[in-house]
Amino acid sequence: MLKRDKVICGIDLGSSKFKAVVSLVDGRGNFYRFEHVEAKNSGVRGGVVTDISKATLVLKQLIAKLENKINRKIKRVYVNIGGKDLVFRNANAVTPLTDRGNKVVTQADINLVNSYARSLNVKLGEEIIHDFAYRYILDDHNQVLNPKGLYGHKIAADLYLAVSSINHIENIAKLINQAGLEIESLVFSGLASSLAVLDKKQKEEGCVLVDIGADLTHLLIFKDANLRFCDVLAYGGNNITSGICDVLNLPRNLAEEIKDAYGSAISQDIDAEEEVMIKKDDSYQPIRRRVISSVIEPEVTQLLTRLKEKIDSSSYLSGRGYSVIITGGSSLLDGLLELAESVLGVSVKLGIPKVEGFRGKNLLKSSNRAVGFASAIGLLHYGLDMTKSNKFTIFRSKDTNLLTYISARLKGIYSDYF
Repeated sequence: MLKRDKVICGIDLGSSKFKAVVSLVDGRGNFYRFEHVEAKNSGVRGGVVTDISKATLVLKQLIAKLENKINRKIKRVYVNIGGKDLVFRNANAVTPLTDRGNKVVTQADINLVNSYARSLNVKLGEEIIHDFAYRYILDDHNQVLNPKGLYGHKIAADLYLAVSSINHIENIAKLINQAGLEIESLVFSGLASSLAVLDKKQKEEGCVLVDIGADLTHLLIFKDANLRFCDVLAYGGNNITSGICDVLNLPRNLAEEIKDAYGSAISQDIDAEEEVMIKKDDSYQPIRRRVISSVIEPEVTQLLTRLKEKIDSSSYLSGRGYSVIITGGSSLLDGLLELAESVLGVSVKLGIPKVEGFRGKNLLKSSNRAVGFASAIGLLHYGLDMTKSNKFTIFRSKDTNLLTYISARLKGIYSDYF
């Protein structure tokens, strides 16, 4: 049973906008109120803190607005983490269960082999954000999802790790702390979006989630209900905007407005004579929509081609028996889903965050607008799951000083190696 009126808050440090969401949880563990705010990003680019003073100011203002809406103080938050400093790798380890004969596998045995897999596959200067156990092997031949209670002589574990540089973690933690908050947990942006967008059936059958942001695109592949592959591409909506700026010689703000209002990923569907009026300097000028889309289409095609190469090379999915779900702030571009189906050769759907866990009013008036909040809403779901299971993260220790924790972790890793 949970305490009544628990506050769960998620912060999405996006490259275009900061988005903060909060929900209250009743004594039965159900969301019963939801509030959201957003503001133009300042101080974070590509998931990396570039100006902590500017970012702190924006974050403080967002949290103050949320606190006024719920009339409650917000102290601990779930925060997304992404960027090129995030690395994904397979990890494995094997350990004997007994010197001779067999024994029943206990949870302690599973924890031990998982710990070995983590320690052997993290480098100095790195910290594990997430680890996903997708397979255990007993005695070199018996593959199982959960070996607890089975007999065996030795056990091997195969894990999938999401790893970040400690500097990246420290900078995000410092930003959150300077805003007067503490980190409950850091969550990979793509994973957060998957919690809001995907259902169990999609993950079991095999699917691809593509979360297109302003600077980054997150690619996740699920198979047999397990996360098997992730990648972060340094490419997003801002690349399209930059293309419009360069080709049409427009200021960035105007290029962004034109992309959102008149842009399309498929130029051939637009009447060759259709024109729109844009305000440049002190006058209005006509520009053909097909010209705008002729700039956008190759940019989007480039991204989709890179995604297809990643999916094909992963070898976890084959043929056309899987679906692709696209979400994120840049997923609403007109014609994007149709072009994606053409390039990827599979069914493509828009990933709108699911809100079945929330009672009361709709989270957002427009379901399409909600895709921009996929990661933030996913952080709420992650937070509720953590609260119900009473799980603790690297930030939930008696010593809440992150630097002290990391120092201890480095000593532990060193001892494992040497």
